[in-house]
Amino acid sequence: MEKQYEYRILYKPLGSVNASYHYYLAYSAEQALSFQENMVESKGWKIETLSVEQKNPYSMKWEDCSEVINK
Repeated sequence: MEKQYEYRILYKPLGSVNASYHYYLAYSAEQALSFQENMVESKGWKIETLSVEQKNPYSMKWEDCSEVINK
């Protein structure tokens, strides 16, 4: 059985200067980004996704996975 990891996605509403995080439990960065895209679509938001990070459960540090944004 695969393990889920905690992901956080930094985003900014278009036209705003403030950025916010959304947190997800997912099997991959791609899946977390998909969750974000589905949520944004259902709410009708217009956002810019700035970064995707995975929490390393051993070091407790956030690791950059932002390459999934441009796939």
